[in-house]
Amino acid sequence: MEWEKKHLKVASELGLDQRLIHETQLLADGFKNVVIDEFNEAAILPEEELAASANAKWEEKKKSNPYLFDGALASIVSAKQVDANLHLRLRRTRYSLYSGAKSLLPGQIDLEHLDPRLPLPLSYGAVTLSYDGFIVFALRSKSIDLGNQYTTAPSGYFDPDKDRFVIGDPGHHREVFDPILNALRESAEELGVTAFSEFRWNGLIQETVDSKQPLFASTVRLPFSRDELKKRLRDMGFEIQKYEMVVNDPLWVEEFLNENRVTPHDVAKLVLHFLNK
Repeated sequence: MEWEKKHLKVASELGLDQRLIHETQLLADGFKNVVIDEFNEAAILPEEELAASANAKWEEKKKSNPYLFDGALASIVSAKQVDANLHLRLRRTRYSLYSGAKSLLPGQIDLEHLDPRLPLPLSYGAVTLSYDGFIVFALRSKSIDLGNQYTTAPSGYFDPDKDRFVIGDPGHHREVFDPILNALRESAEELGVTAFSEFRWNGLIQETVDSKQPLFASTVRLPFSRDELKKRLRDMGFEIQKYEMVVNDPLWVEEFLNENRVTPHDVAKLVLHFLNK
């Protein structure tokens, strides 16, 4: 898929049209539900040369950032949209492999022709609103490899060890993986909030320059006013330096963006949010 005139029109209003074209890719939109049909527990086994290179880069990266940890991730194997449902097949990978192999990953991807040996970890990001219409932006801490850039909060990787239900009795249970759990977990970790009054999928996007990973973009409205939310906002880890609340209007957001840089993923998240507003 490619960005269309309607997307570029919204991006232009925000002053983001060139970044949208050159730093992001639209993979899927128009879906209302996400269904994970399969999660393969067998970890990705890259070619020996790629694995050795990734491990070396990971060890070097850990020396400069002691906060890094080798968490579990879920790489997209395939994706297919059927009517309002986006069906995914995922496979286990780990952060060290993705981080170490990032420079070798393709910028743009084709969901119908994915290389199963390469890690393409799925992540999630929301444009979160107070019920009286303010967007939550977050400046990441210096331990997060984003530079001095804002994101719309929350955002984070889909974790196959956490973002799943275990249904049934021991010995007769099944596991259901669900990106909604990813959304709830990230909201709890980065905002201190787990109650949504509205939730909408806006699309699946790819960052083509740096992170080179697919991300689910959504809009979330919380049952709290801006003032109530300010009292509740808290980072449960070490990821956020400060929060900013901006009026949910393209003019106000453009003004904020004139003074503050956001990540490529957030360029696309904001465009899809205002397009579907």
